[in-house]
Amino acid sequence: MVQVVGLQSIFVFAATLAMLLSTLPPCETAPATSCGPETVAQDGVCKLELPSEAVEYRLFEGRCERALLTVAFPEPRWPSQDKVQLIGANHCSSEMAPRAAKTTQTKSPAEFFAENQNIAGFDNAGKSLYTTIRELVENSLDAAESINVLPEIELTITELSEASFATQRGVAQGERADEALYEVKGGKRKRVTKKSSKRTKKLGDAGSDAGSDAGGDNGDDAEADGNAKNGKRGTSRGDQFYRIRCRDNGCGMGHNEVPFMFGRVLAGTKYNVKQARGKFGLGAKMALIWSQKSTGLPIEVTTAHSNDPNIVPVSVTYCKLDIDIQKNEPKIQKHTKQDNTNEWRGSQVELVIRGNWTNYRAKILQYLQQLAVITPYAEFALRFSSEMSTARSVERHYVRRSTQLCSPALEVKYHPKSVDNMIISRLLGKVSSDMKLETFLTRELSCINKKLAGRLVEELVARTKKVVTPNTKCGELSRSNHVQDLTQLLRETEAFPNLDAGCLSPAGEYNLSLGIRKEYDPELVATATSKASSYNGHPFIVEAALALGLKSDKQESGSSTAKPGVTVFRFGNRIPLLFSGGSDVATVVANKHITWSSYHINPKTERVGVFVSIVSTKIPFKGTGKECIGADVDEIRTSVISAIRACAKQLKSKVQSKRADNERANRVKVLTKHVPDVARALSSLLGQMREGAAKRRGAPVQDAPAAKHARHDSGEDAYSRFQAMERGLPGGQRVDETFLQERLHEAIKTADMALAMEDVKRRGRGKAKSTAFFLVPQRRPDHAFASTLVVHPMLTMRLLASAKRTSLGVDRK
Repeated sequence: MVQVVGLQSIFVFAATLAMLLSTLPPCETAPATSCGPETVAQDGVCKLELPSEAVEYRLFEGRCERALLTVAFPEPRWPSQDKVQLIGANHCSSEMAPRAAKTTQTKSPAEFFAENQNIAGFDNAGKSLYTTIRELVENSLDAAESINVLPEIELTITELSEASFATQRGVAQGERADEALYEVKGGKRKRVTKKSSKRTKKLGDAGSDAGSDAGGDNGDDAEADGNAKNGKRGTSRGDQFYRIRCRDNGCGMGHNEVPFMFGRVLAGTKYNVKQARGKFGLGAKMALIWSQKSTGLPIEVTTAHSNDPNIVPVSVTYCKLDIDIQKNEPKIQKHTKQDNTNEWRGSQVELVIRGNWTNYRAKILQYLQQLAVITPYAEFALRFSSEMSTARSVERHYVRRSTQLCSPALEVKYHPKSVDNMIISRLLGKVSSDMKLETFLTRELSCINKKLAGRLVEELVARTKKVVTPNTKCGELSRSNHVQDLTQLLRETEAFPNLDAGCLSPAGEYNLSLGIRKEYDPELVATATSKASSYNGHPFIVEAALALGLKSDKQESGSSTAKPGVTVFRFGNRIPLLFSGGSDVATVVANKHITWSSYHINPKTERVGVFVSIVSTKIPFKGTGKECIGADVDEIRTSVISAIRACAKQLKSKVQSKRADNERANRVKVLTKHVPDVARALSSLLGQMREGAAKRRGAPVQDAPAAKHARHDSGEDAYSRFQAMERGLPGGQRVDETFLQERLHEAIKTADMALAMEDVKRRGRGKAKSTAFFLVPQRRPDHAFASTLVVHPMLTMRLLASAKRTSLGVDRK
């Protein structure tokens, strides 16, 4: 081991080492009797005068062939006279025996993921609880959709007390004997205020997001610190033990498949080119590993299997198992089968893990709500209860809004642009070694017909200078060095036809709109789907929805109105993505690439919801947690921009109409507000006119200028007309303040209706055929009505007995 202090020490060490190696005697020779330049021989020891620290170089003979050198530098001092002492070894002592060779070690997949659990989203106790729930629910969705059944999923979470957890483990609950072991070192803990608590929670959420991308197994360390500060045994503040049960009505699992479906990591049915919610082969297996790490308890699976929804399974399988981490094999504790007397089909998975419901409660509820948005044909029921406090109980029921299931995703072949050397070599190894290369291209890859395959083979022949010929067999090519030439040719060719996106299973605009309306009750919703496209040979479809006037969950926020601003909801292969949203392509596009003012949308005052769902055979997730879709794929970013802009264009006219309606409503509101004042003023004026008329009737008429007489006559005429109108009112009604208010309100409504009809005509001009109706004034008893009713989309009326229909409408004779 070498410890070097200072740059000068490095140069001194290098010069000294070169000189010593040149004068070093072999192991078999006697101690050195002569020394090199600038050295002095003394008792078989070479002493070298150098301006450096006194350094001892001790030689260890590994194989008795060349000496190994160990240098030890003391504290840095730079005296004028220092010495370097060399001690040579002339024999192989036990002190110089060779060290034991390092043994190559291997780890099973289960052991690797157990040590690197953050890769699968198990960063800490709270995130592990969230990921466990997510994996179990998504497996249940896949099981129901695989047999074309509307999913019904029941999720039960129970927070266990210490006594209950001890019972689960089959041990007696003990008490602390030495309280000093649990005391926090360093004095009293800082008192946690509300402000610091909020700041800590915010930093914790940010840490969770960062953990999903950056990785690192820091969750256990953070929890260990919490354990030390809390004083609770076995858990940090907020960390408890939870029993999770997930029950569905899916296809279930076969009796012999259960142990390997849960007890062998990287064993699954999704390793193919197909849109799927998960492809790692982890899921419930990681939940079992986390259960084993945090509680040591096994998983319990009850299932009844049937691939036909019309056939009731004959038996029900029960399996209790955990996993052998070193061997990556299931350890079965109990595996039985009994008659299916309840005629049930589906699966129920139950396990106990350590988690943190307090910190991740909002994330779990948010995940289930967004899952109900993207799968409105499913029904979810959540029940959370605590054995320590019934006040913490939570129940949520996300009802089914649609009965239209998504079309099933189809498995496809590899596209030529998506292959690499390993994929080509694997495909070549699967087929017959005698198969021709042209046949291989047409059968094993998509988008290649016989004609195009012939052209590709000819190009490959030219590239390899006829080393590969049209008659070259697959076995010969796999053993040659020209697999790279074939792979490069396929990736560079642009003659392939457009990818068919029929293999994908998007949510659909209908389901997406229903889900948004069901969960968030917005004022306006618009949906759009981009054209099917591809990146690196993988097809994808982008669905987007734009919602204005979102409503939040009352039970979560305490208010039915969400905060103003743009809220982005992200989905990948119909899975809600809740973490690392800042760098996601949907967030980047919504905040940087959309000019909202061009569509009459103000994100500072409007409550705007942007929903983006991307489905593909391979989604370019960033990081290991599959929680963020990068914005660096140009094809996906362009499609997201196009889809969101299409939604904004649909809402633009609706926003304009809504704005006009709001302006008209505000105008009515303002006018209505001033009706009492106007009626009061008019009533006062009429009172003055009455008083003036009464005085004029009782007083003699005096001479006055012509202009005054004219004004006097006009006032008398106006009052006379007013009296005539008042006498015509039914029932001797008098014009007073109340009467004026009623008439003013009627006038405002009439004007508002006229403006509304004008607006409707303007919007519907050229789109709908209008019909003209001529109505008869009221109080005309001389008209008789016919028994025929005219039904119109806007109204229903009865015709006059003497009326006739014309091409323009209804006219009177």
